[in-house]
Amino acid sequence: MAKNNFGFTLVELLVVIAIIGILSSVAVSQLNIARKKAMVAAVEESLVSLKSAVILCYEEGFYLAADNSASNMCEGSENPIAGLKICGAIFAPTWPHLPDGWSYVDNCLGDLGRMAIYEFRYAAMDTDGNRVDCNHNGCITTP
Repeated sequence: MAKNNFGFTLVELLVVIAIIGILSSVAVSQLNIARKKAMVAAVEESLVSLKSAVILCYEEGFYLAADNSASNMCEGSENPIAGLKICGAIFAPTWPHLPDGWSYVDNCLGDLGRMAIYEFRYAAMDTDGNRVDCNHNGCITTP
């Protein structure tokens, strides 16, 4: 009686399934890392875009405002509200929306009063503790 060898054994199939499982778990973990880096890059870009807006407000003689008002954000402990004007100027830009899980923190640390054009600073943090701090020189990311 002739034996047909058309197929794979159970052990061969299990080995292939195990290898595919290991490769997919590595790929998913790398995808999560890339997603987190993309979020940080998006936050940095949002905060860097504020530089020209802050300069506009300074040139118009306005304080930065957290809540669409003309009050000075640096006098209180408020953090900016995304989508609202950054100062009392008529055509002032708005605070950028940050990705999900991110929020503005520790803005106007210290007593800056009416900020000099090269003394502004602001920060954002996510729920995992990643932080982006920006000032007139650029942004620094702290994991």
